[in-house]
Amino acid sequence: MFTFLNLPPPASAGTLMSASSPTSGLAIMIILVVLMLALFGATTWSALQQPLARNPDSHHRLTGALLALNLTAVAALITAALVI
Repeated sequence: MFTFLNLPPPASAGTLMSASSPTSGLAIMIILVVLMLALFGATTWSALQQPLARNPDSHHRLTGALLALNLTAVAALITAALVI
C-alpha cells in the first residue's frame, strides 16, 4: 500500500468504524441536507404566515434573517461535502 514511500500503514487501517469512514460522512451529509430543507420550509412558512400589509419592515427583516440562515446552511453543506 505505502511501499513507494516506505511508510507504515495508518493506525486506523483495517478498523470498521473509523472517524473518517464513509458511513459517518454520509450520516453527517444526511443531517445537513435535512437541516437545510427544514430551514427552507421554515422560511417559506414564515413568509406566508406573517402578513406583509400589517408590518412590512418586520416581514422583510424576518424573511431576510431566515434567508441568511439558509445561506449559512448551504455553505455548511458545501463545506462538508468538500471535506467529507
